Amino acid sequence: MPSLVIDTASNRAISSSNSLSSAIGPLRVPVWIGVFCALLTTNADPDLWGHVRFGLDMLSTGRLTTSDPYSYTSDIAWLNHEWLSEVLMGAAYRTLGSVGLVAVKTLLALGILALMAPVFRRASEIWRWPSALLVVAALGPVVLSIRPQLWTFFFVVALCRILNAAPVYRWSLPLMFALWVNLHGGWIVGAGIVVLWSALEIAGVASGRPSRWISVGVPTLCAVATLANPYGANAWVFIATTVRLSRPDIVEWRPLWMQPAWAFALWLLAVGWATFAVRRARVLRPEAIAIVLCLAFASLRVLRLLPVFVPVSIMLLLPYVQPLTFATERVWPKGRTLVDLAFIWVAVLALSWPGSATCVQLQGSWQPDVAAARALAVAHPSGRLATTFNWGQYAIWHFGPRARVSIDGRRETVYSDQQLHRQLAVALGEDEGLEELARTLPEYVWLPTALSERTRRWLTAHEYRIDIQTPQSFVAVRNDLPRIEPVPRVTIPCFPGLQTAPAEASE
Repeated sequence: MPSLVIDTASNRAISSSNSLSSAIGPLRVPVWIGVFCALLTTNADPDLWGHVRFGLDMLSTGRLTTSDPYSYTSDIAWLNHEWLSEVLMGAAYRTLGSVGLVAVKTLLALGILALMAPVFRRASEIWRWPSALLVVAALGPVVLSIRPQLWTFFFVVALCRILNAAPVYRWSLPLMFALWVNLHGGWIVGAGIVVLWSALEIAGVASGRPSRWISVGVPTLCAVATLANPYGANAWVFIATTVRLSRPDIVEWRPLWMQPAWAFALWLLAVGWATFAVRRARVLRPEAIAIVLCLAFASLRVLRLLPVFVPVSIMLLLPYVQPLTFATERVWPKGRTLVDLAFIWVAVLALSWPGSATCVQLQGSWQPDVAAARALAVAHPSGRLATTFNWGQYAIWHFGPRARVSIDGRRETVYSDQQLHRQLAVALGEDEGLEELARTLPEYVWLPTALSERTRRWLTAHEYRIDIQTPQSFVAVRNDLPRIEPVPRVTIPCFPGLQTAPAEASE
């Protein structure tokens, strides 16, 4: 009789587990749809033109440029902390055009998936697909674009894999940081993870206690490795003075309560997942929990860290989560998996049409006014072009260095905080900005119509005429210069727009 009771309880557990697996299993469909959409769709962000242009310049000259040839207001030496990313992007574009850029993004995305795949594969199905869907929701939007930031996602996932492996593998971290410091400033997040993890080991709080040579030597060598960049210790100074939890003028650096509701909802889901994972853990790792807590707080304060918080939490916690029951899970037939993938491919192709995997699409409210840009391109502007932050690198690609811009997305790498504030005041028509226009008298002014109405009125009253006026933007030209004529409006859906190659780079 007792064995009958045990068997009955076991059967109930198996039935419960299979029912839960049946309910959660279909989540694999949105996971794969999200993955393939992220791989097949590529959008241009405002900085893409600059990243590729600067990479092409470095390939042409064989050196880094410290004096900026593209802006007439830059007031600090150019510290290009993403130079290696830009060289790789420039090489990809020079070799294969936009296809090369898409290939770089796709390889990085696949690399991230490859690093995470063993963790998902070893997890029970009940944990696998909700965790994977959370990762796709967090990383999907950022993987749609081509940015140096992708290197940080790749390396932070690799770092978590190494920290969960045998301690001896940590000796590979200094080499990783030597590359990371030249690819993207997000290496500081990885450095914080390594330091906190090692400090808890040294303090005896962590679950493992490797050799002191590892706990002390690896972080020390990683710090030394970050000096392997063209700027040496100045790269540390740059990160220390620019990376902070408060940069309200950048949307990505604002707190979650100032973001769309989906961002806060995703954060809540990630925190809930991490809490449940800790409660279900068969082994508690205080060092992993501490890192997850720190990133949870940081990502609440800064939206840009949310796509880091989610995969780090899953990589550090999921390997130690025990199944919800002790029952044997049902195995999905291979034939059904193939059918699922076939339907997913059809859905992805339908979603991405008429886009193409070889087209870097121009999408988003930040887009420059193509009609005004075409008119400027036909006029071959020379001199100074006052414009807005989001259009700066687009203008650098199409008009530079003959026409030098007032502001662009490089921010603190070439502009002081005072200069950034001054150029924002130009766009908004504030008194400080109008004083800047009166002092510099740039040859051309290209600004958004809705944002810069006061600036437009000031220009027409101070020796400027409005040659191009559209609902999206206006182009003001100094009265002593030839008139810019309107051109027929066309739609240019793919990067780089207007023309297939940048203007000649300045030596």
